[in-house]
Order: sequence, then C-alpha cells, then structure tokens
Amino acid sequence: MTIREFSYKLIYPNPWQTRIHEDPEHICQLRESIREHGLLQIPKGRMGGGSPYVATNVQLAFGHSRLAAFHAEFPDKPFPIDVVELTDRQMADYAIEENERRHNLSAIEKMRAIRHYMESFKVGQVEAGAPFGLKTQSAISNLLRLGSLPEKTQGLVHRGQLPERYGRALVAFSRIDPKAVDAIAVKISSAESENDRVSLLNNFIISFLHKHGEHLSKYQGWPLGWPTKPILSPTSWTKGAPAMVPHCTGCPFLFDWKDFPNYCLRPPCYAAKEILWKQKQNKKLERAAVKQKIQARASAPAKPKKEKPDPKIAYAAEAERLIKIAVVPLAPIIPNNLVDFLREPILGGWIDPKWKRAGLAERKQMLMADLLDNSNLIPHNQWDAGKPAKTIAAIAALARKLRIRMPKGWSAAPAGNPKKSVKGKGK
Repeated sequence: MTIREFSYKLIYPNPWQTRIHEDPEHICQLRESIREHGLLQIPKGRMGGGSPYVATNVQLAFGHSRLAAFHAEFPDKPFPIDVVELTDRQMADYAIEENERRHNLSAIEKMRAIRHYMESFKVGQVEAGAPFGLKTQSAISNLLRLGSLPEKTQGLVHRGQLPERYGRALVAFSRIDPKAVDAIAVKISSAESENDRVSLLNNFIISFLHKHGEHLSKYQGWPLGWPTKPILSPTSWTKGAPAMVPHCTGCPFLFDWKDFPNYCLRPPCYAAKEILWKQKQNKKLERAAVKQKIQARASAPAKPKKEKPDPKIAYAAEAERLIKIAVVPLAPIIPNNLVDFLREPILGGWIDPKWKRAGLAERKQMLMADLLDNSNLIPHNQWDAGKPAKTIAAIAALARKLRIRMPKGWSAAPAGNPKKSVKGKGK
C-alpha cells in the first residue's frame, strides 16, 4: 500500500464511473463528516489517466463523492490516494460497487455503465447486467434501449422528470423523428397528473402510428420470426427499404406497447417483406400443384405401350397401296392376270435391307422400280402389239402424278419392246 497526495488537478475519475451528477445533500453530509473526523477511508487509485494520457496523473478507483466533499472543504489541500496496480476490469468493478453502495443510479446511468462494461470487456448483456442486479435478458435489453433516446429526453429520464416507462415507450419513435420525441417528452414531464401523462402519450402514439406505422396483424400473414435469415431486398421494389430484410422479432422499428401491439415503423421494409412473402406463398402453391399432378399421374392406370409394327406388314401395306393406284389403273391395257402377277414379287421386297433405312419417298421409288422390273417377267405372248410401250408410258405418267422418278434406264419404250431398250435419264 502506497499512499500519496495529489493536487486536485491531477486526479481523474474512474473511466467506468457513469454517475453524471453528485447528490448535493450527500456531499454536504460527507463534508461535515470530513470536517469533524477527517477521511475515514482513503480511496484507491492507479497511476496514469487524462486525455492526453499523462503518467504522473492518477485515476481514482472509488471515492468520488469523498473527493468532491474534501475539495469543497479544503480547496488548496492535496488529496491522499492509495496508489495500487489495478486492471481495467478491477477499475470497472470498483465503480459498480461504489455506485451500488451509494444512492441508486438513474436508469440512464445504469444503461451507460452496462454499455461501457460490454464494450470494454466484450461480455454479454447478462454478464454485464448482473453487477447491477439485472438478471433477465429482457430487463437488460429494455434498459439498453434507452440509449436510443435523444439527449434531451435522456436528461429528463435521468433527472426523474420523465418516468422510465414513458422513455421506453418513446424509444421506437426516436429513430424516425427525434425532435417530435423531445417535444412530447417535455409535455409529459410537465403534466400535472398521471392521467394527463397517459393521455398525452396515447394521443402522440395514435397520431405517429397513423402517419408512419403499419399494423403487422392487419394485412400480413407472415410470423414475426420470418425470415429466419435476412433476405436480399432489391432497391427497385420500394424506396428506402433495407438492403437485407430482417425478421420482425427484436427489430428496433417494431413498436409493441400495451394497446398498440406489433406496429412496424419502417413502411418501406414492410412493403418489401410483403412482396417477398407473396412470392414465397406463390412458390409454395406451385410446388403443391406439381406434387398433386405427380400424385395424379402415379395413381392413373398405365397406358398400354405401343407395339412397333412388323416391317413386313408395313411394307405390304405400302405395297398394296401403291399397287392399287399404280397397277390397277393399267388393267385395261395389260393382260388380265398382270395385277396378280406383279403383286407377289413386290410384296416380297420387304426383305431388302435398304428398305429399313429408306424414308417414305425412297420407299415409293423402290416400289416403282419393283413394279417396272417385274413387268418384264410377263411372257411376250401375253402382250398385244404395242401394249408394252403403252404400259411403260402409262407407268411413267403415273410416276409423274405420284411425284416420283422413274428408275434410271426406264422411259416410254417404243412399240413392241417391253425391255429396257431405251436408256436415258429418268424423268
């Protein structure tokens, strides 16, 4: 223990001491005690402090009221301090202990102390609020929200002119119109009765919500905890909407107060979330429709598989159709048995491997070639004079009508020559 005396100008308060004003009555009592009995307990401190930092200065750990009373009683006398090595955490603990032993801190002072404690030592709200007797997360959160009030309104709460519960009711409006909050806070603090305060606050809330608020339970269908993760909000949708749309629970723009539950004070965010929710519901309906269609298909009887036609039957059908339109019209100029004589070799042409690879036009061409080739198998004694040439000419005319070429080497043969006697390019 090292007790040293310091000039009043070299003594700096504890950085974690958040008491804004000293109680004059308490200072007077301490001053009388010091005058009669002297300092009963010498405060502790550590070297350093000041802005800028000076090593010869001293930071007081506790005893700020005693310092004020001693300086008032002995303005020119140095103040004794027990100089020890103290960490920042120890300095903060001394400040909290000193404030708890004295008169209760105001809500604003507690709020600032807890916030400073959290920022300095990187601890959570529950751990920072425990030394101040706050054990629940909600109590600490409500207290910290007072830091969003305008400075003028915070001063009214600190001095006790505006009750803390009224300050909490005005927090959500402070982010939108702090001047209006200061104005109503002054009116409420000046009201003569509690009924007048309640009436002023309710009228202000109704007017403000009508102008800036959206009732969440009126039109929306989304739960307050949706979305679980922020969703990207294109700025082209609504002007002023946040880049990422958060959930409503714990949102600083959510107003929830007695007769006015669940009001959103950020209309652009509300509008963006309304669009996102509709898109989500539409996708849900689309998925349900697709699922229903799949289930209907699964329950429907299976369609019988189409059997591939027999290539022989397919060839025969096309051959019969061609014989019907190509051979039958020749009956008046050819022997009576020519149709039956030509049908058999044509119907047998399906075994040709080229047939399977050919298209419809090529298959007609192949059938025509079969027709002409087999016409030469007719015995000569069954042809009348000049009829072979007429037959081939008639077949050539029919080929033109069917829009298919005569096989290469065939043309209208001269009379009396049923063979391929005339060579040339097909027509």
